[in-house]
Parts: sequence; C-alpha cells; structure tokens
Amino acid sequence: MSLDLSALNEYPSVRVFSANTNNTEVILPVSSKRLTVSCESHKFYVAFEGVDSAAPSTHKITMPAGSFISFEIGKGANRSLSAYIATHGTTADITLIFEE
Repeated sequence: MSLDLSALNEYPSVRVFSANTNNTEVILPVSSKRLTVSCESHKFYVAFEGVDSAAPSTHKITMPAGSFISFEIGKGANRSLSAYIATHGTTADITLIFEE
C-alpha cells in the first residue's frame, strides 16, 4: 500500500514505516529536496520507478542492513514523484529523512 507524504512541509522530517518484500510506493513531499533511506535490520531496495505492491524493480539500488543512502530529488518536470522501497526476506522498519 502506498504511503502519501506529499503534503509534508516541515524539515527535517523523519518518518518510519513497515516495509516488506514487495514495493511500497512513497509519494514524495512536494517541497523536499533530499531523501535519506535506512534500515537497521535488513537489506533493502530503493528505486524511482516501479509499481506499488509489486516485486522490486530491476532498476533498483541494493543496500546492506544497517546502512543508509541519500538522494537529491530533482526539480520541476525532472522531479521524481515517488520512491519504491522494499526489504529482502521479511518485514522491517524503514526510516525516511526528508530535508529541504
């Protein structure tokens, strides 16, 4: 099920959600310029193309447990509207940090 954070407008903001082995579409805040994703307990995947509740995209980044990755979010017509996040093997908490 998608997670709509498009109305979030205070930064920095931290959000934690439970992800599983299928994609969760995270609809990005309109005014956020940076996204950081982490998962303490499991390997996880991040992509900027995909389908909500489907298997992770072929075009994904694989991150080891206990790591984090940050992205500059594009502007205007080049901006990604969503990120697709999934875990490897089981359900785990994903931490998102949004910055302006």
